[in-house]
Amino acid sequence: MGYKHDDKCIQRAFNDEKLFVLMTRDPSAARLVIEWIKENLTTQPREKLLEALDCALEMANRCNEFIERKTTADELEAKQKEIEFPKAEKERCTCGVYVHCKNNFELCNKV
Repeated sequence: MGYKHDDKCIQRAFNDEKLFVLMTRDPSAARLVIEWIKENLTTQPREKLLEALDCALEMANRCNEFIERKTTADELEAKQKEIEFPKAEKERCTCGVYVHCKNNFELCNKV
């Protein structure tokens, strides 16, 4: 368990190996980690099971904090999308999907 910038498990994955990530803000994450522990009691080293338990406990204790943080970020993003810039300041990206407006990106009208 770890953070995305230093997770050795993710770094050990094969380039073509699928990964599934549980985030603390997912209300079911802690329960799913506990289920993983139960399924792997006889196949995983004790230290790995204890690390998973620590992770599950932190997820359970901090879930609401992260949900509130995500909600705040979503509200900020929605407010930024409401801002309209003069057409002269808009430039189409080379992909043609986004319109660039003073360091903000918004979907073009065709999407």
